[in-house]
Amino acid sequence: MQADLHPSRAVVEPARPGAVARRGRTPLALAIAVLAALVGAVSVAGAAVPDPTVTGPIPATVAPGDPARDYPYFATQFDLASRGYVEQEFFLSGTASTYAVATGQLTTATVVDGGHPYATRMVVRRPADPKRFNGTVIVEWYNVTVGFDVEANWFRYHDAIVRAGYAWVGVSAQRVGVNALRAWSPARYGALDVTDGGTITNDASRGTSTPRPSRRSSIPPASGRSGTSGSSA
Repeated sequence: MQADLHPSRAVVEPARPGAVARRGRTPLALAIAVLAALVGAVSVAGAAVPDPTVTGPIPATVAPGDPARDYPYFATQFDLASRGYVEQEFFLSGTASTYAVATGQLTTATVVDGGHPYATRMVVRRPADPKRFNGTVIVEWYNVTVGFDVEANWFRYHDAIVRAGYAWVGVSAQRVGVNALRAWSPARYGALDVTDGGTITNDASRGTSTPRPSRRSSIPPASGRSGTSGSSA
């Protein structure tokens, strides 16, 4: 089984290069909106779910590599601080609906039921100075082929992302990745769950039910915690 989170469609307001998103949204709020737009390609009728609660940034109480593991999983090795970037982790929670997706396609879906609680996380790497933000957020759905969250695109393109002033967001959207987080650091990630306590057991890739959180969220302004200089998983 693999339960996947599919945020529904959202309208994202474009921002001028070097400008913060309009209507007072922070780059992190824009990140959530872009996330919803990016992975919300499934067309769903009558899908109204509450906005998620966003908690954070979640502080790192120890340095990467410390056995307590109270820091973001795969905290980047890249020297973000020297490039004027910060790394922050947020938790997302709310209730989701499940959807039946016809086998062999991922363009339409039917609501099965709703009210399924979920909690997951996202990692944000962004310019510390909003004036450096180029107006575009790159959202990466963590790859879990190897059994845990892997930020494959960040590994390849982090230098170009930072040089151009993008914000990058990594999202733990699948059961495999979330369960690996829980096992790696129960103290930090033990409350995360995208299976409604194990009741969501269908594999979305086989065209069955998938939990889907809400369209958008207002996120509190980020604090200025600098990015980590080490990496450990």
